[in-house]
Amino acid sequence: MSALRIVVTGAYGGLGGAIARGVEAADDMALAARVVRVPRAGDALATASLADALAAGADVLFESTRPELAADHACLAIDHGVPVVVGTTAWDKPRVDAHARARGVPVLYAPNYALGAI
Repeated sequence: MSALRIVVTGAYGGLGGAIARGVEAADDMALAARVVRVPRAGDALATASLADALAAGADVLFESTRPELAADHACLAIDHGVPVVVGTTAWDKPRVDAHARARGVPVLYAPNYALGAI
C-alpha cells in the first residue's frame, strides 16, 4: 500500500508545522507539499500555490491558515476531489459544507488538537 499524500497549508506556522513534521515522521503518510506564503530557500516541498500542490497529487489537504483563507482553500481542494481536514477556527463552515456535500467530498472540522480533545 502506498503512503497517503498530504498537502499542508500554513506549514511554517505552529499547527501546520507540527502537522507537517508528524506526516513526515509517519510510515503510512508522505508530505506532498508545504503551502506557504513565502517558501524558504532549500525547501523542495514548499510552494506558494495550493492549486499546483493539489494538481501534483494529493490524497488529503490539511488546512491550517487564517479564517479568511480557509474556506477558499477547502473549496479549491474539494474542486480537485481532495478530502479536507480543517484545523482553522472561525471560518465559513456553511459555505464549505454546502460545497462539499454538492460534490461528495468529505471534510473534517477539528479545531482542537490537544491530546485529550479529539
